[in-house]
Formats: sequence, C-alpha cells, structure tokens
Amino acid sequence: MSLWEASLSWLRGLLFKQEMELSLMGLQNAGKTALINAVDNVGYSEDLDPTIGFHMREVTKRNVIFKLWDGSGQSGFRSFWEGFCRDNPAIVYVVDAADLDNLFISKKELHKLLSKTSLNGIPLLVLGNKMDEPGALSKDAFTEEMGLQLLSDREVCCFMISCKNYTNIDQVDFAVRTLTILTSETWSLHHDNILSDK
Repeated sequence: MSLWEASLSWLRGLLFKQEMELSLMGLQNAGKTALINAVDNVGYSEDLDPTIGFHMREVTKRNVIFKLWDGSGQSGFRSFWEGFCRDNPAIVYVVDAADLDNLFISKKELHKLLSKTSLNGIPLLVLGNKMDEPGALSKDAFTEEMGLQLLSDREVCCFMISCKNYTNIDQVDFAVRTLTILTSETWSLHHDNILSDK
C-alpha cells in the first residue's frame, strides 16, 4: 500500500469515527485564527490578537467534530510545529499571499518543516490567504514563489482564499469540503481543484 493510499485509509477511518484533528501552521498574521473563525462562522475581525503558543478549538460540521490547532507563527514557537503536525492526516499551511516581504521566510519555514522525517509523506494543503488585498499574488505566482512545484514526496494542493471576504470558504462547510479534497484520488497540485480562484 502506498503512502497516499495509507493516508486515504486513515482519513476514511477518521471520518467513520466522525472526528478529525488538524493543525494550522504558518507565520504570524497569515490568518490562521481568522480561518478557524471563518470555518466556525464566527465572523471576521481586524482586531485579532496574535496567537501565543498553541490553542485548540472544536468545530462541528455535518456531525464531524474537527479539532483545529491554531499554531503560533512567531519564531520562538516554530520549532514546535513538527510535533503538532505529526500523526495528522494532513499538514495545513496558511500564508499571507499579499505580504511579499515575508513570503521567502514563509517558504523557508514550510520547506524546513517538510524536511522532518516524522512528516514524510503527509499530504500538504497550502492556503494563500488575503487574496482580496492589493498586490496579492495569483495562484500560479504564489505556487512558484512557495516552491510547491518542487515537492514530489507527498500530495500537494494549493487554494487561494480570503478569510475577510469568505472567498473560497464555503459558508456551509469549508472543513468537510477540505476533507473531500483530501480524499479525492485526483487531489494534486497538477490537477484542477474544486475551489475557484476568482
């Protein structure tokens, strides 16, 4: 059984249990907390305090309980990312697609995280947030700048989103939509995804 088939089998098992744990990683101000708020239909706020440490929130969608870990993106906490991503069905990495000054750092931290042997083969979901802001990269440019096309040891998918405008975040069920992507045999950087980049 391939690593991907094993991951799919694990995901199906988690869905049967109606519970899933995911960790959201990325630099500070990328929008991880805003994403969880959007998934939980809490609404958007410009005044969110930076996450210090790691906080878990349970969100229930369509009878599935999602335990979502919001990981601090500050430099002093990045060494702990690996431990929170280990044994997850997927790595979720959030990036501010409009913050061009920190894009290289975000790329470096992502590839550093993926180099950990304990995370080998775990599928990767990269979310380019803040696509509503002026200067935000297109999906093609974002994919290239983040070096996603270089990743060949795992399944990779990239969506461009806006937590502020709920762009590409299904208000009914973003979390279940993500699971649909994760369990799809065509889920790949090189295939069309089900979310629009408009």
